[in-house]
Amino acid sequence: QLLLLQAGGSEEAGLATLADFLKEAGIPAGDVLLEEGAGLSRKDLVKPRALTALLNYMAARPEGPAFADALPLAAVDGTLRNRMGDSPAVANLRAKTGTLSNTHALAGYVTTAAGERLAFSIILNNHVSPSPAADLDAAAVLLAAGVQ
Repeated sequence: QLLLLQAGGSEEAGLATLADFLKEAGIPAGDVLLEEGAGLSRKDLVKPRALTALLNYMAARPEGPAFADALPLAAVDGTLRNRMGDSPAVANLRAKTGTLSNTHALAGYVTTAAGERLAFSIILNNHVSPSPAADLDAAAVLLAAGVQ
């Protein structure tokens, strides 16, 4: 948001550009609701299917491999460095974490034990748990193992 304003644009113009991009990616307008450009408003809402559609869209683009490689790798680096160790997800699952008050998310790519590449998005809203990250990881590991 700050970069947008410093570049001389307006929040409205930035949101319009984002809406055009989402339309190009085939994401229905109602699946992403943005109040402002930073993504920090409690009024910003994104459905898991919108994130998965975005991941699939990016995977099909020429820059798809670079986009995927920019995501942390399970048990190797970034926010996933200490997560999903000793599981089928190790060095196989790339994902972005997300956390707000009472909301925890994990979205990215994984290759199943059968060799199928999946885009996935898991969002826990108002999830009461001592470790929401462990709950997200358990679901992601099941995807990596190929459990349906």
